[in-house]
Amino acid sequence: MTTTRIEFSAVGDPDDPTTLIHIEAPGRVLPNEMPRYLNLASHRDVLEPFLEGQAGGDDFVAILGDTLWDCLDGHPNAKDGFSPSLQEGVADRKVTISFRHNPQDVKSLPWEALRVNGDFLTFDKRVPVVREIDSHWPGASPELARNEKLRFLAVIGAEGDTGEGEWNALNRALKSVAGDLDLEVLLISSNYALLEKARAIQEFSIATETIPVNRGDLVHAIERFMPHVAHFFCHGHAEGFLKIEPAGNEYAQVPEIVTLDEVDLEQALLQTACLTVFNACSLAQDGGDETQQSGSLSLCEDLVQKGLPIVVGMRAPVDTGVARRFALNFHRNALQIFRKLLDDGGGHVDLSRGFGDACRAILSGGEQGAERRELSWTLPILHQKSELPSLTRRAVGDASTDLASKMARVQKQAELDTLMAVLEDPPDEYLLLLPAIRAQVGKLQTELQA
Repeated sequence: MTTTRIEFSAVGDPDDPTTLIHIEAPGRVLPNEMPRYLNLASHRDVLEPFLEGQAGGDDFVAILGDTLWDCLDGHPNAKDGFSPSLQEGVADRKVTISFRHNPQDVKSLPWEALRVNGDFLTFDKRVPVVREIDSHWPGASPELARNEKLRFLAVIGAEGDTGEGEWNALNRALKSVAGDLDLEVLLISSNYALLEKARAIQEFSIATETIPVNRGDLVHAIERFMPHVAHFFCHGHAEGFLKIEPAGNEYAQVPEIVTLDEVDLEQALLQTACLTVFNACSLAQDGGDETQQSGSLSLCEDLVQKGLPIVVGMRAPVDTGVARRFALNFHRNALQIFRKLLDDGGGHVDLSRGFGDACRAILSGGEQGAERRELSWTLPILHQKSELPSLTRRAVGDASTDLASKMARVQKQAELDTLMAVLEDPPDEYLLLLPAIRAQVGKLQTELQA
């Protein structure tokens, strides 16, 4: 259960909004239920340099974390609202943050670095900070048949990087549960040597494909695999798209970079993916004035709004070493949680504790002083739907039947997406067909919601 919940809400003039803050501790009665104004103005000397990319100095992370706490401390519920999260021995401690009406300046702040009474919540207290996103769209809550394997997708195609270090990290995480969790892995990469090396793996079932030069072919390859977990290692852009190197560059063929945007990822992942990880720069970062997203801060948030249950991305450009340490530890933690849920027959997927520990592991082996200086452990951001997804194992059933059912659902969703696109801008030759198209759209929506 969430032990502390913070909600920010933008009100007033959309061009110059005011932010309200509400703090609560579910299950506890707190004295002040009304939201209060969030005072950022008195902390501009610390916050503005960070927002403008000028952060630095030996103690800057600590100063920033203290400043974020000072911003919250003006709320009369702050002390009582955080008391459960700060109490040692309380199970499942975490802090969730939600945003309403797009308070962009507030979203851009690194709340994951929150520091209370001299301790970073995530780093020192092992209290993860995660972001809850409102979504009215159904997302995947996989129900695996008795003999069905957990499907893990890895797309590795960062231009200028062989991907070997990233795959080694993922391979270690996968092997950590291979004896206890049945896995089916699909590796899609632009590196032929890496694919050949992966095909020799014996510990789990693995298939390999090269990254195609056509984005539609890549989307369909992912869609056919129907992953429960999807991991992307590539370059990211804050405007909301992935840049993936197709196969062929290493032989000087120089095909164009493949880009995937929100629509592509929604089509590829929405029906089956319980967890999506973008180990890429800036996909949890504001795209600025040029962003094509409507009313959201980042690609990660937008995908959760559209129904993907849990999406992890990076708030800023990230070093490959940081990315690999995070990937290894986060997936190792997540796969252990999936294993336990499936062994127990199912339950809600709460990855917050494992996420927080993976963030801490980014600085493993570093000096104590570096832990206080570097923002690297605050770069990953976990976005999740307000209602956590479930992962269940059916006591009876046939995996082949279950897969056929899921494929039929994918095909229905594809048909619905096509018809919705026609309704948005119908060609003249389709005008007489619009009543029939609307009727089919209604039928498909009803079937998909069942």
